[in-house]
Amino acid sequence: MQTLYINTAAESFEFKASVEGNGIVEGIIRYHPFLYYKETYPIFSNEDDEGEDEEEECYIIEKRARGENAIFECFWNGRLIPYTTVADFEWCALPKKKGSVPIECYNRISGVLFTDGSFEVTTNKLTFINLESKLKDRNTIFTKVINGREYRMNDKQFASWLKNCHEKYDKEIKFFECDGSVVRTDKASKRILSPWTKYLAIEWDGKIYKKGQLVKMGRSNKKASLYGRIQHFYLYGDYDGIVYAPGGEVEITL
Repeated sequence: MQTLYINTAAESFEFKASVEGNGIVEGIIRYHPFLYYKETYPIFSNEDDEGEDEEEECYIIEKRARGENAIFECFWNGRLIPYTTVADFEWCALPKKKGSVPIECYNRISGVLFTDGSFEVTTNKLTFINLESKLKDRNTIFTKVINGREYRMNDKQFASWLKNCHEKYDKEIKFFECDGSVVRTDKASKRILSPWTKYLAIEWDGKIYKKGQLVKMGRSNKKASLYGRIQHFYLYGDYDGIVYAPGGEVEITL
């Protein structure tokens, strides 16, 4: 299982948790990006067929990625404890308010927690005893690990890492029919004038949008809907040809 998680991850976020009573937990969160037409978060199936032993099946899910599954699997002295998982921590949980990171990015992470012998497990070694409650105790201290050095965790570090992963690795929108590079002088791009590449068409979520196409502007409860025509799509950077990216900008005239 962990091999596929490692192989499909683009980047990892390492941390430690110091639990009251000298307990130390090492943790890793991995980011599984959206690539071109599908999610790369691996999903596993262990169902037996007519009572016969089968090899563990795995596949890449195309919708919602992790979904309702817990983020963290838990290990004790290097051994998986299969009946204990930890859903999340406050600093990596889905935020209650919309922020700079798209919600779907929080479903593209998997994680593992590694504990030592200072934590108790049941005699059959299937379940931890009070691991989650100890980790979520207010006296537990989380630190971020960078190149072996520890730094005190703050609320913004994980969100910043997740945003960077989204911008760097996710390939959700296909930009095609390149129309050259431009220097933008419009108000929307006042801070970044160049370089921008202009495109005449994109493919997003299985739908194609092109220059001249009439589109509805947002969702409104008003009787009169607002429509506009696509003029161009803009992607920051100097490109030539087809490009996949997490997002861009569109120019629409009413």
